[in-house]
Amino acid sequence: MKKLIGIILLIGLLLFTVKFFGLLPNLELVSENNGLNQVAIKSDINQLILKVKRMVGIEAFDENMARSDVGETHLEGEIKKIYSTPRAVKLRLHMDDNHSQIENPIKIAPNAIFKIKEEEVTFRSLKIGDIVGIIVNTKGKARAITVYNR
Repeated sequence: MKKLIGIILLIGLLLFTVKFFGLLPNLELVSENNGLNQVAIKSDINQLILKVKRMVGIEAFDENMARSDVGETHLEGEIKKIYSTPRAVKLRLHMDDNHSQIENPIKIAPNAIFKIKEEEVTFRSLKIGDIVGIIVNTKGKARAITVYNR
């Protein structure tokens, strides 16, 4: 219920901001070789969203970046072993922010995100030998794993 009220308030604030402050982006469709310049439209809309987020104090955050301000850590290494129960991976570390505080094997959070480059995949897609980047949350569990070498 609190989320619904928050969403309604955010939408109301967005509509008020757009109408009152005139932050509506230029949505003219530009013809290029008989096609629409969709990149310009998407860029304008993204700029509008960022302006509104800054105005209401919401900082944009990239899910692929470790947030050191909340105690997350970034690791990189090669997967040496994969455990299915509980879900975990053992790494040969190549690089990390703060290796002394990280347990190896690294347990995986239940809502973790798995990617091979930019494509979202599942835990079962991980393979021994994969070179990965892992974001470890404050509880010591991986919240995101990205495979770099496939």
